[in-house]
Amino acid sequence: MAEKIFVLGNSGTGKSTSLRNLNPEDTFILQCVNKKLPFKGWRSKYTKISKDNPNGNLSLSKNYDNLRKQLIYIHNKRKDIKVVIIDDSHYLMTGDFMNRITEKVSKGGGFEKYNQIAYNFYNLLELVENMRDDIIVFFIAHTQTNDDGTRSFKTVGKLLDNTIVLEGLATIILESKIREKKYVFQTNKIDGTEPCKAPLEMFEDIYIDNDLKEVINKIREYEN
Repeated sequence: MAEKIFVLGNSGTGKSTSLRNLNPEDTFILQCVNKKLPFKGWRSKYTKISKDNPNGNLSLSKNYDNLRKQLIYIHNKRKDIKVVIIDDSHYLMTGDFMNRITEKVSKGGGFEKYNQIAYNFYNLLELVENMRDDIIVFFIAHTQTNDDGTRSFKTVGKLLDNTIVLEGLATIILESKIREKKYVFQTNKIDGTEPCKAPLEMFEDIYIDNDLKEVINKIREYEN
């Protein structure tokens, strides 16, 4: 079973920047939004996979079908890949919603539409769980602020939040923040509004450098 980790935070708080020190030889980035990576030298480290470049480690997957195909390919064919990044993963739900926005629904049909959106993302999480044990999958996404002031994985509609509580499906959730003019990850809750959590004593501090390479090192040390 692959390990799922959520990296959540507002836009501009260093989520994608945290990829900067990962080893491109064992990392594959699945982008849900077509954008440049925000760290120096990324073009030489990450190249788009194609027929002409079958060993590429970057792909644009805007919908579930493409993303599932890439994940299955990585699981079966790319034994060299140990880290998978699904960047801007919340946009999968947004795209699913926008593709259905013109659908005419009968009375009560709107609930079914949101249930299907929830199911599609949940199904993706289940696929990840069935990937190889030696893979860590990072879901990078924005946060939303709920009615009670807590922050959580950004979804589409309150029905989706009530159908699946995404935070309960990951053991480790890091929240990206800017603190003292530096990008950091918060590893555990302070006032209870944060989505972040981590196993006891995995991380020494509440705030750590936003470096996914170091996060992986801590996870490996903790598990072994």
